[in-house]
Amino acid sequence: MKVLFTWIIVLAITNVHAQEFTFNIKFIETVELINKRLALYSENGNPVRIIGLENGNIIVTNNAKQTLRFNLFDLKKETSKYDNGIEIDTCNKKAHVPSSWINFKSVGGTIGFIRLSCNTAGNELENLRKDFLQLKELCSKSLIVPNVPYEAMYFVSRGANITTQNITLLKSIRAVDTLAMDEAITSFGEGWLDKDSIPFGKWNFYAKDKEGKMYLFKSGHYLKTKNDMFTVKGIDSITLFKNYNTSFKNLKDMHVQTVPFIKTKAWSFYYSTGKQIKTIYYKSTDIPIDVSIVMIDMDNMENTRLIINLKEDKMDEWAEE
Repeated sequence: MKVLFTWIIVLAITNVHAQEFTFNIKFIETVELINKRLALYSENGNPVRIIGLENGNIIVTNNAKQTLRFNLFDLKKETSKYDNGIEIDTCNKKAHVPSSWINFKSVGGTIGFIRLSCNTAGNELENLRKDFLQLKELCSKSLIVPNVPYEAMYFVSRGANITTQNITLLKSIRAVDTLAMDEAITSFGEGWLDKDSIPFGKWNFYAKDKEGKMYLFKSGHYLKTKNDMFTVKGIDSITLFKNYNTSFKNLKDMHVQTVPFIKTKAWSFYYSTGKQIKTIYYKSTDIPIDVSIVMIDMDNMENTRLIINLKEDKMDEWAEE
């Protein structure tokens, strides 16, 4: 029996970088410059990078999934040499663990640090110190950014200019909705992404009324998908293995890659007056993976193709009803 197995992917999914989610181009460039320097001088096997938010929040991460969080506006005068609160310490090769350091200090002591390779030259440490000082100048203490939740990496503000090839993400957080009104409404999302650029947790979406005033249009939660959220429909496991040499688990694993996040729980929609339009409840279990068997050679009934049917639109939505 000659059998062909085809997985049809309708939407391209790629990683989205932090620099795609902010207004301030100079801020973006400075964060990227810092990360380029850190990549050059990180210790072997443990590259360090930072996530910067425009309210001064800094998240330092490494491959060991260790994180340090501090705010540039908490840095205080420490010594006459480093009166800006950023101290550099060149490597002492005789030390038990020889490393170069950038220490971030407040009046109460060290609130953050970055450890780098012993080969980091003193002038490069100084360049990094100046980069962080410039980054602080580009931040606004008054900018309100929600508390950073666990696993959060990037904050998408409602006015962010998003340029990305991640079509799934773009459609989801810049969705156009047609509800009880005759016209389509384009909304602007605000919420957190994780390290894989997947939205999670509570998100609010804002639209503009006829006068151009922003109002809360919809609100709800995102959830990262897992294998056990999906259920294969249209074929039994024995036939799947016998004819196509694969399993339910494989199909589910592939679907997690194709649909990495979903809307879940209750999503509420509002008029510009604040009156609620409706609430939609979305699934987080028993999400269908619909398959069908297609004959590709009418003269050979055993020559078939297994097709995985994906939704072309709203791949992140499975309403309860």
